[in-house]
Amino acid sequence: MEVSAQCADGSILETQDIDELLGLDNPTFRRIQTIEISARTSYEDRLSLDLGESTGSTAQLRIESENDTGALHLASEIVNLLREARPRYSPVARYKASFILAGVWVCSAVWASLNRVVGTSPPSPADRLSAVDLLNLSVFVGAVFLLVVWPIDTLQRWLFPRLFFGIGRQADEWSLRRRWRSIVFVGFGLSVLASLVAAFLFERLK
Repeated sequence: MEVSAQCADGSILETQDIDELLGLDNPTFRRIQTIEISARTSYEDRLSLDLGESTGSTAQLRIESENDTGALHLASEIVNLLREARPRYSPVARYKASFILAGVWVCSAVWASLNRVVGTSPPSPADRLSAVDLLNLSVFVGAVFLLVVWPIDTLQRWLFPRLFFGIGRQADEWSLRRRWRSIVFVGFGLSVLASLVAAFLFERLK
């Protein structure tokens, strides 16, 4: 078996002993970003597992074998192990916050345009703007959008990483992020609960 780990500073560790990889200090400036594991039992039977974020998927598995039954069973076992290692917040990390906000903004703009076309909404001040003013307004809104979503995306990547190797010093980093995730989830839950309680009381006191 051969293991290759690529670090954030560009260095690469290659070893045949997995314990050597697990014993790395793994500081933040040299943290492990990708791991490639390859093994073979013979010339015909080979396995390769790549863990990283270079593609849309965080894991790529390749098996070459003349024994189709054994290869399918091995692939199923590895996939099940990878699914068990998937964090519970995986749905949150799957889509960027910027894409979601952009989608909401586009849908709102399309809905508003349709309402103006069919005449169900009153004229807005934007209807009286010239083409140049609309262009300048679009550039301004786009700049504000980028300034807003960049820190949101950065915070999302930090709190909800798609892939994280908790080896060495990064185990403490993972514990820190887990505590902050708990704070975020608890705060979100309390805000939703407070909104529901406020809406209920408002309806009862009207």
